[in-house]
Amino acid sequence: MKRDGKEHYIFYIQYTKSLPTTFFSLGEVLKKFDITLIPIMPGELANMAKSKKQYVISITADINSFKGLQNLRKSILDFGLVNQKFCLFDVSSFGKISISYKLEKNHSYFHYALPMSFKEIATNIASHYYSQLGTVKRWPGGTRAKLPPVA
Repeated sequence: MKRDGKEHYIFYIQYTKSLPTTFFSLGEVLKKFDITLIPIMPGELANMAKSKKQYVISITADINSFKGLQNLRKSILDFGLVNQKFCLFDVSSFGKISISYKLEKNHSYFHYALPMSFKEIATNIASHYYSQLGTVKRWPGGTRAKLPPVA
């Protein structure tokens, strides 16, 4: 995709102590798009909300990871998504989260239904990631006119 010299990374929410095989498979495919996948525990996500907008992937293929996502949503994730501190790429065999209609307008929530190949998931995530990096939030109006000083 884009090669601008910057390091691009996305956080992967790890719900168990050991890394699942999906992390390695998805990380390998995202590496082709110059995006590094970084594992993070749900408790560490609260520290990330203080800085710039962070991109997060959550893969919920079983009930235990779904419960972990629900607990994370109760604590910090919903607040961060509404305030655009996070952008969540939700790869799930379950449905969308309950407040997805609010978040999809802000482009801070993307849902991908499983089963889906990792190549398709990585392509979609990379296109959304790079398209959001290119947008600059500026005031659409011009500058205020200034009158010459009265002498």
